[in-house]
Amino acid sequence: MKNDLYLKVKQSGEGTLSLACRLTIEKSEELKAILIKALKSAKKLVIDPKRLTGIDVSCIQLFCSAARSFQEENKHISFKSIQSSEILKKVLIDSGFAGNQCISEDFCKNCLYKEIRSDV
Repeated sequence: MKNDLYLKVKQSGEGTLSLACRLTIEKSEELKAILIKALKSAKKLVIDPKRLTGIDVSCIQLFCSAARSFQEENKHISFKSIQSSEILKKVLIDSGFAGNQCISEDFCKNCLYKEIRSDV
């Protein structure tokens, strides 16, 4: 599918990454390249998972890594709404990313998945 991962960054530095595909290990290199590009060009990135058709743990981990990189650069990354994607929400819960454990307390404050932590 063409343009299934679509990054748009405005001159203001606000970016949107639209996910309209199945994110699995086969897509991880493409996703990583797009997240690196977003880190270089956006001050703030919002990920829209509304049209996501599937995701595996490899891509969940890439988003975690991106969140850490954004935080280190004093930039902001977030999901538009995890609640808008039942697929994403289910995988996060099933794989343990929605639990109360996090990499570190400091990092946990800015966790991409904190929106669903109260749901589990």
